[in-house]
Amino acid sequence: MKKVQIFILTVIVIVIAIVVLAVVSNKNQLAKENPVRLAAVDKVAQCLTDTGVKFYGASWCPHCARQKGLFMKSAKKLPYIECSTAGAGSPQTQACIDANITSYPTWEFGIGDRMANEITPIDLADKAKCILDDAERAELIVQKSEHTKEVEALKANQTIPIQ
Repeated sequence: MKKVQIFILTVIVIVIAIVVLAVVSNKNQLAKENPVRLAAVDKVAQCLTDTGVKFYGASWCPHCARQKGLFMKSAKKLPYIECSTAGAGSPQTQACIDANITSYPTWEFGIGDRMANEITPIDLADKAKCILDDAERAELIVQKSEHTKEVEALKANQTIPIQ
């Protein structure tokens, strides 16, 4: 009888876990399919390109991947410059050497005007003086809040090696 109870309890726990994962996944998918957010990040990506901003990164860089992820389908419109074509540990491309890129991602808004690390689309839009309507701005502020929580969770889960 105990084996049957353990089996039933195990099945219940698995079903609950699947339901929780489905709800979280659906919430994330709805955010990504939000037409206001999609339009807003698309507008920002185009604005960054149109205003001559440069986004330096590396294909193997997890921060660069998350940076592009903030722009979803519009990441392909970003003014991206690949700095390491042969993978992690490979030499930088000449464009990145010439630009004196020392970390990824790096955003350049003009000579001597740079921001490093993951920058949210709303902050990039403000820096580049992109024009957004109130709904787009509000949606990008929500996105920034979500991103901040994700980054804090990632930092909290990092382990620091003992020396």
